[in-house]
Amino acid sequence: MKRRALLGAAALGALGACSRSKFFKLAWDEEAKLHDGRVIVVNLKFTYERLDVFSEYERAILRDTEMTFDSGSPLGRVSQMFRRMRPLSLDQRAGTWYTVIEARGAGDSPTISGQDWGPSQTREGRRTTKLVATGFVPIPIAEFPNELVEFNLLREHDPLEEVSRFNGRLVDLEIKAAYNALHPNHPADVRLAKPLHAQPN
Repeated sequence: MKRRALLGAAALGALGACSRSKFFKLAWDEEAKLHDGRVIVVNLKFTYERLDVFSEYERAILRDTEMTFDSGSPLGRVSQMFRRMRPLSLDQRAGTWYTVIEARGAGDSPTISGQDWGPSQTREGRRTTKLVATGFVPIPIAEFPNELVEFNLLREHDPLEEVSRFNGRLVDLEIKAAYNALHPNHPADVRLAKPLHAQPN
């Protein structure tokens, strides 16, 4: 009986050793080319949740993204947390910074995420935002500049293990181009599709 108990404890210990923490992070610096040709470096930190703690990257879903960059005068270095969201772009027009964010994982409602980015403005669950003194705030899609509709931040594709190789690195424009060549984006994931009512007259 004692031997069985010891064997059972050993088996549980082995299973525990194989399991991983529920949440993990990936982070990198990424070059982003703006619509006017400037290139900036954006620091991105992603928090993922493992739906299977016995797998490293399989069945992991993005929960939160923290984006940090130098916005210049007068705000300087800005850090913004997007809960249950992933930024797809970061660009500047007439001195104002804008980003498009996309809902990721279940529960992007304010009651779950604690952030209110307003209702989805596209079929893909995207919202448009701009930077003010207090951080990024949602804006109507009609107010989002047409010059900034191209997405310029890396979009991850399965398997997540490939993206994990960027952890702790500088992902420059050349690396991004090579990754996108291997994993072409769907046409709907290349630029923001503004509804007809949001187009300029």
